[in-house]
Amino acid sequence: MLAALVAVLLAVAPVFAAPADYLKHMPSVAQVEQRVRGADADDTEARKVATFRLLDKLIVELSDPSGMGGSLSTEGRALMGQYEAAWNKHNANASLKALQRYPRDDAEFRDEVVALFALAPTIEATRAGFASRAAAEAAAPADPRASSRLGAIGVTALGLLLIAGGIAGMIGIAKENRKIREAEFNRRTSAGAVAFENFNAAEMLRARKKGSDLAGVACIALCMLGMAVGALGALMLTL
Repeated sequence: MLAALVAVLLAVAPVFAAPADYLKHMPSVAQVEQRVRGADADDTEARKVATFRLLDKLIVELSDPSGMGGSLSTEGRALMGQYEAAWNKHNANASLKALQRYPRDDAEFRDEVVALFALAPTIEATRAGFASRAAAEAAAPADPRASSRLGAIGVTALGLLLIAGGIAGMIGIAKENRKIREAEFNRRTSAGAVAFENFNAAEMLRARKKGSDLAGVACIALCMLGMAVGALGALMLTL
């Protein structure tokens, strides 16, 4: 039942994707290997580490205006994986002294890499696209149909959760009833009557039966309520 709930939410949820045009302008691993050079072999290794690390960070920044990478595409993640593999390879070959020349937030080195691969226009265009889209969304009037649809989704989800709760409760009640029948079976005499050690034991078993019956009625009512709420939500989605 929970799987059905997830399926409903995924089916109706809008998909938000970040523009991925910037990926076409990001350098390949081979291009970085060919163009990045340092003062010596050790410096070259360190510069490549820093370059791949910076390019990896740029992909995250350009995939999401928040810079958190929440809208990374499959292609973006794949390119990041290639950068990270190359980064690890060169990191193993570079000395600590050489690596320390290129700290993570070195603005001057960032400008060098951006200039080396002519990424400035791509960065500016991507950021401008985010800004333009944000402005358009802020200026656009709220769509009452979207709010209504979200409400319908919520109602449908609530109905499914109620049904799931009712079914789970009935499964628990079935287990409890089995334990009650087992307790009665163990107390039966050869004549078929149920015998108890004392009055309190009989009352306790009788109370368990009554509680189980009431709980069963409540679970059935919960399922019926869930079906009614779910049907209402489905109707709202179709309108």
